Amino acid sequence: MNNTLIIKMKEGTRMFNHNSETKGHGSIRKNKVYGTIGVIALGAIAMFSNSKTVSADEASSSDPTASQPAAIDSRVAEGTQGASTATIVPATPTSETPATYTAPASETTPATAASSASDTTPVTYTAPAVAQAAPAAQAAPAAQAAPAESAESKVTVENQKLKDAVSEAKGYNIDVKQKPTENIGTANNQIESDAKKDLANTLEETQATRIKTGVDAYKLDLKKAQENVGTAGHLSEVVHQGLKFENEPNGKLSISGATEYGQKDMPKAQSYEEYVAGGGTFGSNPVAPFTTTLSGGGSNFVIPKIENGQTITATYTNLQNSTYNGQKISKVIYEVTNLSGGTGIVGFAEKDPTKGIYTFYNINQPSRYRVNIRFYDADGNPIQFTKTNPAILAMTSLTKTEPTTGRLAGLKHEESITDYNFRPVKITGSLVEKQADGRLAATTPTSNIKDDYDDPNFYKMGIAGVAESGDTISFVMQRKSQWDRGYWLALTSKLPSRFTLVKPDLEYNLVEYNLAGNVVLDNYIQGTTTKLTNTQTIKPTGTPVGEEYTTTHQDRITTADGKVYKYVSSTNNTTGEVKLGTTNVANYYTEVKGNVVVDYQDKQGNTISPRVVDTPDTSVGTAYDTTDHKPSTITTADGTSYRIDPTATQGHESGQVVEGTTRVVYIYDKVEKPVEKKYGDVTVEYKNKDGVTIAPKVTDTPRSEVGTDYDTTDQRKDTITTVDGKKYKLDLTATQGAETGKVVEGNTNIVYYYDLVKTPEEYGNVVVDYQDKKGNTIAPRIVDTPTAKVGTAYDTTDHKPVTIVSSNGKTYRIDPTATQGQESGEVVKGTTRVVYVYDEVLGDVTVHYKDENGKVIKDPEKDTTDAPINTLYDTRDHAHKTITTQDGRVYEIIPEKTIGLEQGRIVEGNTDVTYVYKEVFGDVVVHYVDESGKKIKEDVTDTARGKVGEDYDTTDHKIISIKHGNKVYNIVPEKTKGQEKGKVVKGVTEVTYVYKAVQAEPKKLGTNAKGEDVNGKTMLAGSTEVYTINIDNDQYKGTTGLVDQDKQAGLMVVEKYDNKFVTPNLDAVRMTTEDGKVVSGFTTKIYKSVAEAPQKVQDYIKAKGLTIDGEFAVTTSDDPVAYTNNYALKGINLKLIFPTTVKKDIKEASKYENKAYQIDFAGIAETNIVTNNIPKINPKKDIVATVEDGLKDQNSLNGKTVKVGAVYNFELNTSYLPAKRGQSIDKIEVKDTYSPLVEYNGVHKWIANTDILLKDNTKIAKGTDLTQYVNQDIDHQARTVVYSFSNDFLSKISDNSEFQAIGYMQVKQLDYGTVENTFTEIINNVERDSNTVTVVTPEKPQTPPEKPQTPPEKPQTPPVVPTTPRTNLPETGENGHGEATVLGLAMMVSAMSLLGFNKRKEEE
Repeated sequence: MNNTLIIKMKEGTRMFNHNSETKGHGSIRKNKVYGTIGVIALGAIAMFSNSKTVSADEASSSDPTASQPAAIDSRVAEGTQGASTATIVPATPTSETPATYTAPASETTPATAASSASDTTPVTYTAPAVAQAAPAAQAAPAAQAAPAESAESKVTVENQKLKDAVSEAKGYNIDVKQKPTENIGTANNQIESDAKKDLANTLEETQATRIKTGVDAYKLDLKKAQENVGTAGHLSEVVHQGLKFENEPNGKLSISGATEYGQKDMPKAQSYEEYVAGGGTFGSNPVAPFTTTLSGGGSNFVIPKIENGQTITATYTNLQNSTYNGQKISKVIYEVTNLSGGTGIVGFAEKDPTKGIYTFYNINQPSRYRVNIRFYDADGNPIQFTKTNPAILAMTSLTKTEPTTGRLAGLKHEESITDYNFRPVKITGSLVEKQADGRLAATTPTSNIKDDYDDPNFYKMGIAGVAESGDTISFVMQRKSQWDRGYWLALTSKLPSRFTLVKPDLEYNLVEYNLAGNVVLDNYIQGTTTKLTNTQTIKPTGTPVGEEYTTTHQDRITTADGKVYKYVSSTNNTTGEVKLGTTNVANYYTEVKGNVVVDYQDKQGNTISPRVVDTPDTSVGTAYDTTDHKPSTITTADGTSYRIDPTATQGHESGQVVEGTTRVVYIYDKVEKPVEKKYGDVTVEYKNKDGVTIAPKVTDTPRSEVGTDYDTTDQRKDTITTVDGKKYKLDLTATQGAETGKVVEGNTNIVYYYDLVKTPEEYGNVVVDYQDKKGNTIAPRIVDTPTAKVGTAYDTTDHKPVTIVSSNGKTYRIDPTATQGQESGEVVKGTTRVVYVYDEVLGDVTVHYKDENGKVIKDPEKDTTDAPINTLYDTRDHAHKTITTQDGRVYEIIPEKTIGLEQGRIVEGNTDVTYVYKEVFGDVVVHYVDESGKKIKEDVTDTARGKVGEDYDTTDHKIISIKHGNKVYNIVPEKTKGQEKGKVVKGVTEVTYVYKAVQAEPKKLGTNAKGEDVNGKTMLAGSTEVYTINIDNDQYKGTTGLVDQDKQAGLMVVEKYDNKFVTPNLDAVRMTTEDGKVVSGFTTKIYKSVAEAPQKVQDYIKAKGLTIDGEFAVTTSDDPVAYTNNYALKGINLKLIFPTTVKKDIKEASKYENKAYQIDFAGIAETNIVTNNIPKINPKKDIVATVEDGLKDQNSLNGKTVKVGAVYNFELNTSYLPAKRGQSIDKIEVKDTYSPLVEYNGVHKWIANTDILLKDNTKIAKGTDLTQYVNQDIDHQARTVVYSFSNDFLSKISDNSEFQAIGYMQVKQLDYGTVENTFTEIINNVERDSNTVTVVTPEKPQTPPEKPQTPPEKPQTPPVVPTTPRTNLPETGENGHGEATVLGLAMMVSAMSLLGFNKRKEEE
């Protein structure tokens, strides 16, 4: 939606429209002879908008939470820089007193310091609460203050400059319409709010600038209008035009109040009586049988019959171009009432209401028709006119003629407007003004003023009518004429004055933006910045300011590490309304802790020792154990002893800390002090006779009360072998101390003594064996210690090799943990065997597969597993040339990049061999060439580094049409090279599309008004020839390669016609689709020569190498890029309809040609040439004495002498009309005004002067009597006769037939003198005068002759029996006897003929 101000004016356009810009209403063209009909025109305002619409989204930040200002709307480009302050109005009124916010200087001061006090208005609005900052690093967030007053969610900006501009406009009575307020988005924080405010101010200032520009331009035009009120061609007072009603080609007509509509074509303006007499019929079908060139080149009119006093209403809807004071007009209603006194006919334009109203009435009395006009707005309400913005009505072409010569000499004609309800304003210098009786009419004749808007004096036949109130424009069309039956009035706002003052159509809108914020909640450990939970969003970013919110808290929070925290307090903003920015709400928690204490009590509950804190305050759940504070006995300060009673402990000695204090109480029994006792112990020692201890001392009886029995015999050993192998034997008799007895105080020690036992020497050896884990010997046995005395030390580690190579080449390594036997010690009797156990040393070979980047592309393969070292290996059978991965990628080996040896010997452990591969890719490239192989477009890579084997399809790059240079090329599918679809292979796959150059082939057609082809045919003067140029675009469909410059070419159609022979009907030129629908966006202009064309057109024609002589027309696309995109590149063909009229003043045989040029981004294309001929129009007149059986007397009487009473014939030769005509013969009349010196009583004869071919292929031979097809109309008073070939006869003549007729009009010389006679030939309403012939009757001699001239014995034989003439009696109200006289004469002449008087008198 466009909410920006729109001043609908073109750049540089003045509100005064000069004649050079607003030349006459294209539909106002009147017949030169018949004069003109008064025109009511409703003046035009051309307003154009150059504003750009930008949505609110475009004017706001894409990130609603961003801290940067929103992007400035592109519409501010035309405004001032910097932001002026403005009054910010809350969207909803509030009774509360808002806080006052003083904007920082940077927000309220424009970039330039030139702003005056009047430009600055304080910013006042309800201040939002300041958003809480993030918690400090070392402290918990402080509790927030109480919430601020409720803020509004919308801010409406009213910029002072905009207010001033609107006020100034209204001071000039210019209505500036206020459109709906534009919302430019949402500000989520103060920075964004400031940016939105600045943007709103800038947008409104831009509108202010545009309004001021419009007002300034209006003031200039107003000044000019005031200065020119006395200048010819200008309105005589300053009046503003509020109505635009000029062109509505798509209007839809409906008629009420009428039941009978004319059905047959009305060839010219006729009264009701004439229409009926000429065969006109009426029916219920509202067809449009009347066409007039006065309404713009051939508008069709519906012509209902209208009785005296009857009112007929015509309603036009579907109006698209009309406005009043900038307000759309959707409907117009014409009410026409017949006030003439008799039956008439009224005509309504078939489609366009601006083509006006036609009234038809006879010439016996004034024609008077009341017309009421009402306009309706888009809602269907009648539009009320105002004094400040009136509707100016164009009363144009109010002609007044009083010819003094020619056939209309003495006849008067006046067109006027009477009984009107508007205020007439004279155009300075105009002949039309308010007359004494109030009618609007010309004061003096307007005969010398050309009836054409293009004529600089046309304003002299007009006056302006100003409608300033009410909803109805009312007036009477009055015509007083002695020769014209019709009165046409165009209803248009196009004034004939040289200037029309138009108020600009101005509008504006205020700008608003939304205020929004968000609310977040955090749970903190009290006194810290540590969050217990993630931040919770209570209200998301973008929530309107003022929306209520409520937060809650949890009583307990358990963290992931099991700690428990309990709620303590919250900030004071847990409920409230959303403020601008972020509102932080905080809940505070403290950790839930516990401790463990130990108390010591006796059985009576008395504390016997101070409390011990086993576990100080710590997290709940922490394990504790008090047993380390559990003494078995306690001795108090007074020496009292207590012993614990384990069964009486209170509380759990171990467990987990819980909230609060966990208490463990140890209970003790008091220990009574016993009688003192003595103790002793008994020990046993073992010694040899030398007193050397040979075995460790033992305690037989530990500390025991004195008197306790003891017995050491259980400790007595018969023999003892020492560690060195010596053996001793007990000598019981040598025992020292009593073996049994009672414990005595202190130590009782018993000593057993032994004798050394002598034994013989013994020998042994130590051998070492080597085995694998299976027990197999892998090396020969080694004797570590040969036979030696028992007890000799040995050590086999010097025979403990780490590795052994067996005889079969296998290598083994020792397993130290598996050694059997003691590696060192003393020789014992026999053989001591030590076995070293070995593992066989093996190796593997693993093959790896990677790409050049080290990525694994295939699972490893084992070449060799658990093979003895030094065994030969060879991995080449695992070197795959290509590898296809699971995702379809293909790789091929790079032999030179292999890592490791492919051949070698097994070593311990694993040997790695890595084969390196590179991925195999394929490219698919598309080429574009012409048929000669020349490149016309850059290559396109359809598939780049595609996987081998994957599908490709180039048809998405198969361009139908390509522009290259100045040529357009279309694809030739059958010449495509390569496969368009297939599988990617290694390397490059090429597909080549082949194109051939094409060119637009516009066609031209010439047709007549019926749409029939007339190329090569003969066109009669005054005929309509419609040229149709078929714009050829289908070859451009889908064309690529166009640059912006190409698209800017748009369309130019140069129509070269021969203005010597045809006149273009510019108003009827139109562009249509192929099915005939009119399309807009094209402008046609006519130039007298290339030099007179605008420079842009001259440059374009020159650049295209086009040579044009004489007058031509240029049709261009208004928006070249849109045309190129919407028509050319979519291949949509169009038709340019260019109607022309063959000029009426051409008399000589002529030939004329027409062709056109289609110019677009591809260059120039010529149409075919349409050729037509114009016949020579040469009506001839002669005078002959007699006509016998269609053969005239060969002796002409032209310029000769005849006698009074002589009977002779005027010979009337019509112009020769050749065959193969492009226009039917609709009317042939011969009008002869004869001299008072002759008498004509209706005797005539008409003969075919050519063979005449009829449409049914029958033929009327040359010389055939055609009199039966000719009607004559005699006016004796005016002494005129009109011969008319009947419409029925003419309608049967084939266009492929030649035609010429000769008529004979018999007259009688009545008196002396010279008779001059010229007839007027009228073919299809084009008049031509014949040559003038004369006969002379000398004056009567002064002296009478001796003998009166004897009249001839026989009268001249009349050539034919005349048809009964139809005469028009003088308009006196009396019936003459002309018809009876003529009939009697005809009977007499016929009788004389029968009597044989058919010879010429010999004397003559």
